[in-house]
Amino acid sequence: MPILLILGLLFTCSVHANSTYQNATSIGMIFKNEWHDSDTITGVGIEAMGYFNRSPFGFSVSSALGIADVSVKNQQGKESYATLDTGIKVGYFEDVFVYGEVGLDSV
Repeated sequence: MPILLILGLLFTCSVHANSTYQNATSIGMIFKNEWHDSDTITGVGIEAMGYFNRSPFGFSVSSALGIADVSVKNQQGKESYATLDTGIKVGYFEDVFVYGEVGLDSV
């Protein structure tokens, strides 16, 4: 699984880095792995990115299906469940990305 995450990250960076600002949008696959302490969320999905006025400023909309392994409060052990992450990013997308992100997460 870690090799898929690395390949997905490289593919996604390649798609966005090679997209010219003349194109209205670019679409790529995303592989994500989030963690905090021993809790993890791993997922795969798609991301569509658009640019403002042929510049590196733009936005993206993403959605990913995944699996979460999280610690359960007041209990010993972990719980696993399926996730659907959906988010919107707005920012500067050039060689280095700087963006703000809003997403939805529910249990």
